[in-house]
Amino acid sequence: MINSFSNPTDIANQVNNSSKWLAVIALASFVVAFFNNFLFSFVARKQAARIRLLYFKSILNQDLAWFDETSTGTLISSLSENIHKIQVGNGSKLGLFIQYMCTFTSGIIIGFVYNWKLSLVALATLPVIVLGIGIFGAIMMIFTKKGSEAYAKASSVAGEVLSAIRTVVAFGNQNKEVNRYSSELEGARKVGVKKAMAVNGSLGMIFFFIFSAIALMFWYGVKLMIDDSIAPGNILIVVSCVIMGSISMGAALPLVQNFMEAKQAAFVIYQVINRKPVINKTVGGLKPDTINGDIEFRNVSFKYPSRMDVEIMKDFNLKIESGSTVAFVGPSGSGKSTCVQLMQRFYDPLEGEIILDGDNLRHYDIPHLRSHIGVVGQEPVLFAGTISENIKMGKLDASQEEIESASRMAFAHEFILEQPNGYDTWLGEGGGGLSGGQKQRIAIARALIGNPKILLLDEATSALDNRSEKMVQKALDEACLGRTVLMVAHRLTTVRKADKIVVISSGKIVEQGKHDELIALEGVYFNMLHKVDDEQDKTEFEEAGTPMEISRSASSSSFY
Repeated sequence: MINSFSNPTDIANQVNNSSKWLAVIALASFVVAFFNNFLFSFVARKQAARIRLLYFKSILNQDLAWFDETSTGTLISSLSENIHKIQVGNGSKLGLFIQYMCTFTSGIIIGFVYNWKLSLVALATLPVIVLGIGIFGAIMMIFTKKGSEAYAKASSVAGEVLSAIRTVVAFGNQNKEVNRYSSELEGARKVGVKKAMAVNGSLGMIFFFIFSAIALMFWYGVKLMIDDSIAPGNILIVVSCVIMGSISMGAALPLVQNFMEAKQAAFVIYQVINRKPVINKTVGGLKPDTINGDIEFRNVSFKYPSRMDVEIMKDFNLKIESGSTVAFVGPSGSGKSTCVQLMQRFYDPLEGEIILDGDNLRHYDIPHLRSHIGVVGQEPVLFAGTISENIKMGKLDASQEEIESASRMAFAHEFILEQPNGYDTWLGEGGGGLSGGQKQRIAIARALIGNPKILLLDEATSALDNRSEKMVQKALDEACLGRTVLMVAHRLTTVRKADKIVVISSGKIVEQGKHDELIALEGVYFNMLHKVDDEQDKTEFEEAGTPMEISRSASSSSFY
């Protein structure tokens, strides 16, 4: 067109034709750009949702040993941040990268078609322009990361203060916390100022390189034009195409960082997705219609995978008859709770075996096994939802009648009806609004709703006050009837009624028998009660003349 400036008629015709084609190209660009961004983003979101679901499902299917060695914070962070990085790398960024590379390639090809000499000179300036844009992208990423970290610190302070607002207000530390938050924001502001200076300096450098390259290309183009090697219009075509290609290449390079981050994030995510748990609940096994509850520990030895240098159990042997209640007592770390966890197949023994109704526990279908086991822990874990939904976690298809029946057995029915919406009362995270005893009774109802044959109680009353303990203990006494009960004991009131008391020390059984029998032995169990009583009320102990009097005086005591 520029080459036809000397002929007005020709240039008018060319302008008209070019305008029509440009309008068509503009419309096509709109359609292509829309579908480019839409389709890449749509596919990326769909992939991210699928990967997120696979990742979460894989986490829930892992064995407990893996969780002992894996940070929960890392898992939660990966669930959001790493999945987001994969989505970014597979989404619109990928579409932009393809677009930029196509622009670069087509620009260079068109330039060489019109004049290869000028294109070579233009191509020589490409690395400088790309370097400038690459530096700009790197600076942007560095300062964006620093800014995010600075604001994350400020957010951490805000979250810490808001989560403990009662303590802050109680001690009158509002101004102190405002100043602490302000200092963190000041750090973020300084990072922002440095970022602005660096970014604007980089932009100035980029424009300097671009215009210097344009000046060089025009100088050489005019020289070629004087030698009749190129038409004036072709100079503009070559310069425009090469510059556009250079800018596109520079814009594409920072996107490579997104792809590398997405690749690394995918590696971390798929390590979990592809991991096969040692104790795999998806592998089938025995599914007996009924479980009697006869349990035997045969020469069981065990170490936690995260602490292989510490032997928790060694040659542990114990028989538990169906329908009996066995209480485990002993110092902290002796292996009491380990028995409960092994029974649920959270872990497997390193040596020996656990027998249930004549079959090795490893041979049972894990979901089926756990459906016949009820568990009540020291700290009741309730989830955001209604009271009814929390109880139904023990049996997802339970009817309202079954829910109320389990609640009555747990002595929870009456206080539940006193709630604003009864069983449909919404509980916040952790069961907010309920007392410790009420939470524990809901946990007991959840454990009983499936009518389990085996009941595991891991210090179920140790965190309660005396009043709450009496109600919960009453519920537990009711729950234990007709079931095989393994009880990790904290207080003597929960121990003395057991059919068998097992005293554990350093992973071995040192004594076992009924309360009166162990008192009569005047062995380890007797000394434990003596020690507890002496620490709580030395005078009362001195007045107690017989072992049975010792036991009565210590009946409300804790072992450890």
